[in-house]
Amino acid sequence: TTAYYNSGSDYGYQLSQMPDFDQRRNGLATTSGGSPGGMHCVPTSCTDLLGYMASHGEPALGPVFANWENQIDYADVTDFIDDLGDDMGTTGTGGTFGSPAYAAMINRVVWPSGMRYLVGHEFRTNSNVVTLREMARSGINQDAIQTVCYGFYNPTGTFDGDTVVTRNGGHCMTFMGAERLGSDRHIWANDPDDSNNTATQSAFGADDWDAPWVGNLRVASSSRPIASTATQGMNRIMRGGSDTMRLIDSRIVIFPIGCTTWGDWEGGSNPLYLHTWSLREQKMVKITDNLPFKIENVLQMPMGEDVLLVERATDRFAHLWRKNLDTNGYKPVEIGDEEGPDFLDFAISKDLGILALGADGTLYECPGDAEAIITPDSMHPVLDGLQGFDRISTDDQSGTICLIRSTDGLIMITDRYAEKIDLYDLRDMMTILGSASPRFSDFNRDGTPEILFSGVDAQGRSSVSVFDPARSSNGNLYLKDVTHDFMDDCSSDCAIRGLDIDTMGNVLVNRDGNVRSYRCDVDPQGTYRFLSIRGEKDQPIFEDLEVKNGLNVARCFTNHDPRMHDHEGWKNVEEDAECEDCGPEGDITGDGKVNGEDLAILLGAWDSSDSRADLNGDGTVGGPDLAILLGGFDA
Repeated sequence: TTAYYNSGSDYGYQLSQMPDFDQRRNGLATTSGGSPGGMHCVPTSCTDLLGYMASHGEPALGPVFANWENQIDYADVTDFIDDLGDDMGTTGTGGTFGSPAYAAMINRVVWPSGMRYLVGHEFRTNSNVVTLREMARSGINQDAIQTVCYGFYNPTGTFDGDTVVTRNGGHCMTFMGAERLGSDRHIWANDPDDSNNTATQSAFGADDWDAPWVGNLRVASSSRPIASTATQGMNRIMRGGSDTMRLIDSRIVIFPIGCTTWGDWEGGSNPLYLHTWSLREQKMVKITDNLPFKIENVLQMPMGEDVLLVERATDRFAHLWRKNLDTNGYKPVEIGDEEGPDFLDFAISKDLGILALGADGTLYECPGDAEAIITPDSMHPVLDGLQGFDRISTDDQSGTICLIRSTDGLIMITDRYAEKIDLYDLRDMMTILGSASPRFSDFNRDGTPEILFSGVDAQGRSSVSVFDPARSSNGNLYLKDVTHDFMDDCSSDCAIRGLDIDTMGNVLVNRDGNVRSYRCDVDPQGTYRFLSIRGEKDQPIFEDLEVKNGLNVARCFTNHDPRMHDHEGWKNVEEDAECEDCGPEGDITGDGKVNGEDLAILLGAWDSSDSRADLNGDGTVGGPDLAILLGGFDA
């Protein structure tokens, strides 16, 4: 594998040993034109990823490890792609939507691996684009393996100097690498649609294209007027001879689970660490040794190694820091200009942006890209009238935003679109938590939005409470102290120093520098209980891990927006470009040549229905097929 990253305009990454399965194969559902597997680009590309994992220490995740280019194993791979396509809802005439594909990959990767690996699915949205740079960084820094999907975008007009485009389907491949030097950009990918032979596997090998950056685009959407769409740029894959632009706009990512921990709870220094689990090997990396400020919270950008650090600069105001890619140190994130507001707290939005809670009572969403310059024009107001609210958290699964006014315990909960807003008066929270500045994490159990609050009183004693909005009203609030559930076999002076929730819904608690894991249960009386799962078969891999003060655990993530991505134009369907990499007609073996080997197979199948040699598809191997083969002989 080649991997280097000098800057955003000078990087290179190439992966090796990745399978390159063909999607067009007998046994898969046929398109309206009669091509078997023509719509199966997503399950085929994902089978590449699972096959790679099967041959790199995780044999249970993919097709049975074998010489997959050998005809003997062809049917087994076909069955695997077919089953995965069924899980993804892929049809012969309808292709694949992103959301069920993401769910299928979670079921295929996360649970069977014991949650050593996570799955992410990133889409282009009005506030996020999928870039070659970030894909390369995911491979270099996270050992991630990925698909790369592009949409067929057709120009439909102009607006305010920008080209307006509409997505009309797309195609998915397996990401193999990217390179940039100055303005020149290049991509390597295993294209599942690079062979028309439906009976044999073609030789494995990556294809490559130029992938220039195309700016000044606005993507038309039925969910918003064109005037409110953002001006964006995307990488264009230079294939196909039509005016249709093939623009990279989504990816599925498989990456090792990790947790970030920071600080020295003995008070001596302020380091930052990252623990990861990769190919059954636990690794701990010290990101930085001694930061020049005290970390209050760490925000992990989903599907990336980018870590944002929240500093409580004063009793009231907060600053945000992120890694400087040029120096490997940390630099402050400049938001807005000198005339803009100060900020009280930060979170990550469902659309992969930064949510900044301003002292002016406005919640802003800002670009989350590591190299983005956040100007006042790129700060989009989400909610206003929030004077007094000073803490924010988000649920990365549903996109729910939760704000707290810590002076009196008022809680505001809103959906990701800021359309449904609920208020709860939790004045008793101050008594239960004993903290003027509680931290909190959204916790989902079976789709319900419970919230865990943690606080520290003046004597340094920690506490945890659970709040259930679904079982609350202003007259009857469900708020319970559950601290004792997490203190089993714990000495009288031990303390909870951090907590987080993993993808399975387990609560991971940092008790004096060691991780303990708990599962939520509700007894017949409706009371929440958190039960230790230490020693159980499905306990999280971070059980007993020695950590520092804080704790932040990576989770599966998607920024899928049903209002946008469930539109027909977002299906990944049959590639309509000319098949530049397909072998010549008559290439039965799939080796890119028509020669005596192909002729021998055809003559051996004469008068049969062998689909490999039935080149014209009439059901019988005969003279017309021989004419096709001889017409391409020596090609």
